[in-house]
Amino acid sequence: MPDLTKAHDLFLSAVQDCMYAGNSAMFSLGQMYEKGIGVAQNDHLAAEFYAGKTRNYNYPDKYPNGFIEYLGSGTEAIENLLHLWAQGRGFPDDRDKAVPGYRKPEDLIASRAGSITTAKAQYYVGEIYYQGKLVPKDVAKAADWFNKAATQGSPEAMNRIGEMWAAGMNGAPDPKEAAKWYHKAAAKGLAEAQYNLGLCYAKGDSVLVNPVEAWEWLQLAAEQKFPNAAEERDKMQATMTADQVNNARTMADQIKTAGKNEPKP
Repeated sequence: MPDLTKAHDLFLSAVQDCMYAGNSAMFSLGQMYEKGIGVAQNDHLAAEFYAGKTRNYNYPDKYPNGFIEYLGSGTEAIENLLHLWAQGRGFPDDRDKAVPGYRKPEDLIASRAGSITTAKAQYYVGEIYYQGKLVPKDVAKAADWFNKAATQGSPEAMNRIGEMWAAGMNGAPDPKEAAKWYHKAAAKGLAEAQYNLGLCYAKGDSVLVNPVEAWEWLQLAAEQKFPNAAEERDKMQATMTADQVNNARTMADQIKTAGKNEPKP
């Protein structure tokens, strides 16, 4: 069994002794605190270490730096920090905000935008702006970051763009545009998008009602245990013939076998 307490202390020593090793050690410490591995789980400390800016290394429960100044060293550290924030975790508290030199997260994100280059990180920033819990809600900025992530192939970003179109991102809802984005994400295997697309075909939102297509996508979402997918699939199945169900099952199996599928026109 590894000695996690010793590992924790060694990481702290590495942070103090060497800048390069310190970056790697800080990331490891962030993981330990985020997941509660060998230490008490602490989102606040996880965010601090991912950012790579805890100054008082011998007392990592203190924040003399006013929370964080950077987004972290390396793409994984940036992704993990932004992921915490996108989940509503590891936010700065009143003590952090009271310290001179405190930087608002929205200012931090704006100043370090050039370092936010991976699809995951861009999606998480989109979520942060979309939710409006850490920073002021800004749908336009959220859409911009989601589009950046979608361009790099993020199915989560594609699905979120679809949901934004369905909700009326530019005023009135646009179900057709929403279905297009759901299809892109569903073809990449995202359960939530498969569920959303299945409902489009079930209800005829921007597409013709198609029970076979609806069952196919709801089945794929249900196989991934997405909430309510099985129930919606069963509702649709009650209106279908045995041949329709068999056809839908065959289509779903073909999608799984192919692994990668482009959206249908």
